[in-house]
Amino acid sequence: MSITKKDLSSELKKELKLSVELSDSLVDEFFASVKSALKSHEYLKLSG
Repeated sequence: MSITKKDLSSELKKELKLSVELSDSLVDEFFASVKSALKSHEYLKLSG
């Protein structure tokens, strides 16, 4: 099973009743933060 950024954004929009722009922005910022942490060799833990 694969989940796309669009899928994540749609789920945020639906569950939290956010605008498309805000949900897209949140997903983009999340992945930008993950990418930045990995590039900097920072400790990163995703759980849940």
